[in-house]
Amino acid sequence: MFEILEAVRRRFPEKPIALTTNGSLLDEKAAYRLAGLMPVEVTLSLNSSNPSIRRAVMGIRGPDLGPSAVRHLEDAGVPFHGSIVAVPQAGIEDLEETILFLESQGAMTVRVFLPGFTCLAASSAAVSPGWEEEVRRRVLRLTERREQGSRTYPPVPITVEPPSLSGLDPVVEGVIRDGPAARAGLRAGDMVSAVNGTKPRSRVDAFRMLKQAEDPEVHLIRRGGRGSSVPISLRLRKGAGESPGAVMYRDLDMSQVEEAERAVRRARAKRPLFVTSELACRVVRAGLASIERSWESRVVVARNRFFGGTIACAGLLTVSDMLEALRERDDPDADLVVVPSAAFDRRGTDLTGRSYMDISIAFGGVGIELV
Repeated sequence: MFEILEAVRRRFPEKPIALTTNGSLLDEKAAYRLAGLMPVEVTLSLNSSNPSIRRAVMGIRGPDLGPSAVRHLEDAGVPFHGSIVAVPQAGIEDLEETILFLESQGAMTVRVFLPGFTCLAASSAAVSPGWEEEVRRRVLRLTERREQGSRTYPPVPITVEPPSLSGLDPVVEGVIRDGPAARAGLRAGDMVSAVNGTKPRSRVDAFRMLKQAEDPEVHLIRRGGRGSSVPISLRLRKGAGESPGAVMYRDLDMSQVEEAERAVRRARAKRPLFVTSELACRVVRAGLASIERSWESRVVVARNRFFGGTIACAGLLTVSDMLEALRERDDPDADLVVVPSAAFDRRGTDLTGRSYMDISIAFGGVGIELV
């Protein structure tokens, strides 16, 4: 592996290298070799700081240096993010202990992933209906402890993914220690109202504007006591293209909404249907509602029936999933169907090999667009 990384570094002397590892073979020597290739940023899929739980959850049978890899990365000065798949088998207490462990060892952020299982997963892997909410509650409890000034809470941004978003307000979830946002005084909970005088339309918009700008002037709305809010202005000292060090959930790229709007205009459609996933439906509705339009927008939520289980993302939708959702909608007046491009490859075929044009054929040649 290092031969490949060293070849990449020779070819791109200044390009940041990002890599993900479970750390099972990442010893002290390997950590210092990574340090020699800087700039490098590692995502460490630790999943549990308890060696026995980690082995059981990840099915590791050979050597496992995962928990000690965290210390090696910190000692070598290699910046890293921690990630945890919050499986019920590990338990909620182990999740909190692992978050605290990653913070204590210098993780820049911690991403907690809710597990996804298909209908073919073993029954032992099933997630109870309340597990997702329990995970979200525990992370929220840690956040509240920080806001109350408890030293036990990690000052590291923690995100639960996929997020449960209903709107597009560009709220900051956290700031990375010693980054531009932290140095400027941004806090978790701040809402970005303008960057260099331009109002962002979503979290994606706000983060992109913050990253692209050099020394941007940022206007914020900060929560005050008793439900009040306070406008604040500050300046991030950073280079153009440098990460702002603010952590925000990914909601909706408004350029996709603009692309969808252009598709509707090209088709001169008046009653388009927008097919989306269970995870994205609320932000898609919010995005469509935020633009001026002369047509009626209607969102069709396609469930991932092909994979089943807890799978709910657009990238794993199939043509059959979309067709079933459209048939259930049963809208004979629809004059255009817009489907998520994430579900298709460059040839326009899904994971089962079916073309998106099959949707048009099934509905009598109705216009169809990938966005």
